[in-house]
Amino acid sequence: MTRELPQNEWPRLAETYLKDVWTLLPTDTRVIVVEDEAQIVGTCALLSAVHAEGLSVADTHRQNGMVFKRLLQTVAQTAMDMGKLSVICGAMSVEMEDYLTRLGGVRSPVTLFAMPLDGVLRHFQGAKEN
Repeated sequence: MTRELPQNEWPRLAETYLKDVWTLLPTDTRVIVVEDEAQIVGTCALLSAVHAEGLSVADTHRQNGMVFKRLLQTVAQTAMDMGKLSVICGAMSVEMEDYLTRLGGVRSPVTLFAMPLDGVLRHFQGAKEN
């Protein structure tokens, strides 16, 4: 059976691929599971994340730490006002990687993809269930 797992059943995720993160999921997360009898055999947590895009300081002002400080303080407060505890952001330079690491950022252990959902549906259209 495939279904959305209600929050009161989320402790069952402790035995799944989501074991390390299920307690950290925002309350508006929707968890989809596939079950074989009572065992969860497939999982996906759909959550809304804030992606900080274009985080940068002009070359002419990079030596002025106040620009970066003011920018990040306001970004952090705005994201928190949105109910978020963290943001996803990328680094296009070693310098930015260093900044993000010093601020407590953790490099993602995965490669991220932007997956067009209409393509997923087309791919599986007409596929037989096992």
